[in-house]
Amino acid sequence: MKKIFGASEQFASFTTQVGSTRSAIQQTELGHLTPPGPKPKARFMNLSALLMWAQMVLWQLSQPNSKARREITVERMNEKPGWVRTFQEDTPRWNACQAVVSASVTFINEQGLFRGAADQLAEELQSLQTCDDSRAVADQLLEFVRRSEMKLGQDQRLPLSTEILESSFGLYKQLERQHSKGGFTSLLAAFGALLTPATPESIRQDFARVSVKQMRNRVVQNLKTTLASKRKVACTEFKNTA
Repeated sequence: MKKIFGASEQFASFTTQVGSTRSAIQQTELGHLTPPGPKPKARFMNLSALLMWAQMVLWQLSQPNSKARREITVERMNEKPGWVRTFQEDTPRWNACQAVVSASVTFINEQGLFRGAADQLAEELQSLQTCDDSRAVADQLLEFVRRSEMKLGQDQRLPLSTEILESSFGLYKQLERQHSKGGFTSLLAAFGALLTPATPESIRQDFARVSVKQMRNRVVQNLKTTLASKRKVACTEFKNTA
């Protein structure tokens, strides 16, 4: 998307006015219409929220009696976010490109990479190619997947995205809570449970299959001494000699 429309004057103007609008309305009666915050290092990986905002504002501009516009005069709506109307022909194109990218990311995250992935993805994207730009994005994505899958054997299936792994680490940090900044702990033994749906029955089966003693032995054998354990030893040694 960056290559197709990211360098255009129209898109540059759009992002500039988004920044100006954020500063102008976030502490006013229009604050609930403030556009999402920018992420300069990954603008085109976080574009969906911004395009959703533009669609919402266009709808609000056409609905003077909406609940969100109570206590906001027509003049203020036109003065502040009213500029979005000048992009009402562009945002559908950008949204179409984003839809293609989002569908592709979902497909790859769920299915991985395998021989025939490009053909299956092409079927998923067929109905989303509603303009020249979205077709160009789809063509480039499909070509990338097709080149990548040719490196695999007939029965191989591999991940092509780190998104699932990153999400899993996020869940793991939720388990660690206040210990999440101190390195891996013995909770790492539970990491595999984050990758499969849990039901009451599966939990009962897992507890029956693995005893506490087996779990502790496995932690000792595979995790050795964790950072938290070393810190505890260091403090204990100091206290015993103080």
